[in-house]
Amino acid sequence: MLGRKTYAKEEIAHAKSTIAAQLKAYRALVKVVGSSPADKKAVAAFEPLFFANLLLALDRPFVHRIRAVTGKDGNPLNEVELLCECLMDHDGVLTKSTVIKLVPDQSVV
Repeated sequence: MLGRKTYAKEEIAHAKSTIAAQLKAYRALVKVVGSSPADKKAVAAFEPLFFANLLLALDRPFVHRIRAVTGKDGNPLNEVELLCECLMDHDGVLTKSTVIKLVPDQSVV
């Protein structure tokens, strides 16, 4: 697919509803899980995996955005892109990008 500058309102609405549905399911799950140490441990183990999934679900519908629109600075959109890349390609380790100029002290995410 070619790079894109714009997205239809329906595409953005779909992405928002996907995230909202996943968050709703997570909240419902956490509500019914008990407060035993084992339950708390299970939720604590699940949350980083769920966060990673949400991050990818947030980014992937817009993966073909072009750099001319997003820029090369460490803005929130580019930070999400970097985090997704680290999840997919670097076992969750944030690595330096040759394209995006992230300044950790100014990071939004």
